[in-house]
Order: sequence, then C-alpha cells, then structure tokens
Amino acid sequence: TEIDLAHPPLGEEIVITGMAGCFPESSNVYEFAANLYNKVDMVTADERRGRRTCADVPERLGKIPIINQFDAGYFGVCHEEADQMDPKLRIMFEKTYEAIADSGYDVRELAHKRVAVLVANSDSDTEDRALLFPSRQPNFAVTGCCRSMFAQRISYRFQFAGPSYSLDTGCSSALHALEHAYRAMREQRCDHAIVVGGQLCLNDITTLSFVRLKMVGARGTCRVFDEKADGYVHSEALAAIHVQKARDARRIYAQVVHVKTNCDGYKEQGLIAPSTEMQRELFEDLYSDCKINPASIDFVEAHGTGTQIGDELESLAVEAVFCKNQKKPLLIGSVKSAAGHTEPASFLTSLVKVLLAMERDQISPNIHLETARICIEALARGRFKVPIEVTSWPENGTGLVAINSFGFGGSNAHILLKRFEKRKSEGDSLPRIVCVSGRTEQAVGEVLHDIRSRKLDAEFCGLVQRALKDAHHHRG
Repeated sequence: TEIDLAHPPLGEEIVITGMAGCFPESSNVYEFAANLYNKVDMVTADERRGRRTCADVPERLGKIPIINQFDAGYFGVCHEEADQMDPKLRIMFEKTYEAIADSGYDVRELAHKRVAVLVANSDSDTEDRALLFPSRQPNFAVTGCCRSMFAQRISYRFQFAGPSYSLDTGCSSALHALEHAYRAMREQRCDHAIVVGGQLCLNDITTLSFVRLKMVGARGTCRVFDEKADGYVHSEALAAIHVQKARDARRIYAQVVHVKTNCDGYKEQGLIAPSTEMQRELFEDLYSDCKINPASIDFVEAHGTGTQIGDELESLAVEAVFCKNQKKPLLIGSVKSAAGHTEPASFLTSLVKVLLAMERDQISPNIHLETARICIEALARGRFKVPIEVTSWPENGTGLVAINSFGFGGSNAHILLKRFEKRKSEGDSLPRIVCVSGRTEQAVGEVLHDIRSRKLDAEFCGLVQRALKDAHHHRG
C-alpha cells in the first residue's frame, strides 16, 4: 500500500531538530544570523582563495572564514590523511557533529542506529587535483577526496547504520537529499537522517565556465528581483541538519509538511533554461497532496539567484499558484542577495535563514534591491512584497513557509515547512547546575561562557547537558 506521505500519523511527523553551518563571513549559525539581520553583504573581494587566473572572473566571492583547521584525532583521521582530505569533507564531519548536538543528542547515542546520511555534493576542485596529480605517498586522495565516499565516511566515523549516499542535482542537490531523507523516514527505512551539503570555491576556472554561460554576473552581486540583475555570484557554505520523527525529538525547529521534486525534461528553450510550466506543476502537485491552499503561505523563500531569465520565470510560477485569490501581498525573498549562491548547499542556506526567522519571529531582509524588475509584474502590481528591512512575522499567520530549489539542468524541488509553535514553560529564578565536557579546557570554558551569557532557560540547559555532559575528557 502506498504511504500518504503528506498526512503522517501522530508522532510520525518529520521534523528538523538540529542545524549547524558555516557561511560567507560566518563561522556558525549565530554569526550568519547577525550578518543577515544587519544587512551585511557577505560577498567580498580579496585573495583568500588565491589570485584570479582570468580577468573575466569576478573579484567578488562569498568565502567561509576558515578551511584549514580540523581536529583530526577526534574524527579518527591520521594527520597525513587529514592533510590530503578534501576540506569540504573535514568540515562536513564537524557540522554533522554540531547539528546532532544542537538537537540535544550526544552523537554516541546514535551509534549503530538507523541513521541515514545524505550528502549534497557537486563539483570538487580538490578531487580533480588530487586524482589527476597524485603526488604523495601514501596517497589518501581516493578515500579523502572522492565525492561518492563523503556520506560513507561520515557513517563510518559515527557508526551509523542507515542508508548512506551522495546526491548531485546541481543547485537543488540539498533539497533532493532532504526529500530522500523524508521518504526514507516515512517508509520506515530509517529513524534519523543527517542531510549535509557543501561548496568551496577553490578554483576560478569553474567560475569562468559559468561566466561564459552568462549565469555568473560580472558585478559579483546577486541583485535578486532588481532591474540591474546580471547573474549570480559564487559563494561557499557547508551546513548540516538533523531530521527526526516528532516522537523522538528533544527540540523542534520546524515540521516538514511535504516535499516533492520533478524534472523539466525536454523543453524548446534549451537545457539550462528554467521551465515555468514544470515549476508551477510541482507547486500544484504538492499543495494538492497536502490539501493546503497555497494562498495561506506566510512566506516564500525563492530560489532567486539574480539571473535575468531565472528570476522572471520563477516569479511567474510563484504568482500563478500562490497569488490566486490573495488577500494581501505575498512575502517573498532570497538569501542569495546577501550570501551569494552556494549551489549544492543553497537549499540549506535558505533553510537556515527560514528557521532563524521562525525562531526570531522576524524575516531577514533582502539587500541589493533598488529598482524592482519591470518584467516581474507581480512586483509592479503589488502581489509580491520583498522585505528590504527586518520584517515582523505576519500577524495571525499560518506558520507555513515554502522554499524553492531548482537545479540548472531542470531538477526542481519544493518544500513546505510549518513553524513549530511551542510555549516555553514559565521560567523561575532557581540556579541550575549544568555539566558539560569538551575536547580542551578552552572548549569547556567557551560552552560555560555561552550558557552564562544567556537568559536562564531550563530547557536549553537540559539540552546542553544531555548532548555534552560526558562526551569528552575535559569537564566543567
């Protein structure tokens, strides 16, 4: 019997319980939030990734702060192998651990459990160099740089026993990975899932190819929905989320109401041109499955890359489905305006923005929007509203948010999330003892300092203690 994915029994709802990541100019989710809400342009022009080899490549690039630090011993990797390992994989180890801890779990609790690992991974500059020019002995390039092994390396290190594989659908890879996790959990093939995605920009030849396709813009700015939009800018990000069933969750950021994918197939406009028709069909199928009126959605996080054709065609599909019989303008935005396009990790970057908005009750603003695109009629007619300042969550909203993610070859994905409404128990002023551990004495000190800096929250203290009480040797 086919499972009704969109209507799970009580307790079987699929929920997002932990998140972690590093983003342009942001070492973690908290720094990313500060940048988003303060309208910081996280795309910069400098030579941290080396000098450009071609003048046609934009100077501006979104770069994560650190790629050359790694606690090899903790992750069971010898130093020589760590030195040859793709830095994406090194950071994926870290973000997997952090996302699990963020959900209130000690990672050891999940050993030998049915935990799926789905890795969204596309180009790898490190893999290309390591396999074409092996220069070191012993050569760890195959086990440390092959993209096909990233998921299995994570499963191996943490002793997970669920499905484990990588996906590559281009810019929609991470949402396709979550769709696989969602189906696997609803079909009882796993009990937890880790969805990881990442991009590092270590070789500007890759960017040059996209410049020549007129996808990456010359200015190095994602001017989403703006008249001066000329393409997107490449950016880096590595992020992970922990996905569980509601009955097992210790904290919940949002419920995955439903997620679907489709493919453009053949179209007269050409392979890399988006298809408004197929995007619209995807939206209609998902909301038909859910029996939810698209006009009830509070906010749409668009794929919105800042390309001339992409923004226009996506806007047509969104307007056709979400703006029928609308009573107020549809709030719509794109994180790429501030953080650039992180391609296979772009859905996770969008998701973190949305989860932060749900937590804070405020939607972070789009930047670089000066003059609305004339050809996007929904903007001109007031059917869309793009937040250009920090915007309060809609009053009396449904808590529903939609996110688009489209691959440039025509692999489309759409997800509907529901904000988790939970009233915290009334607090008290009684002091709490919180026991934590860390790999170093400094790490213990930083965790304790973070706890002291927050307003007393008994639930948060309990989560921290469950995740970190005795995971490491240093205690506090």
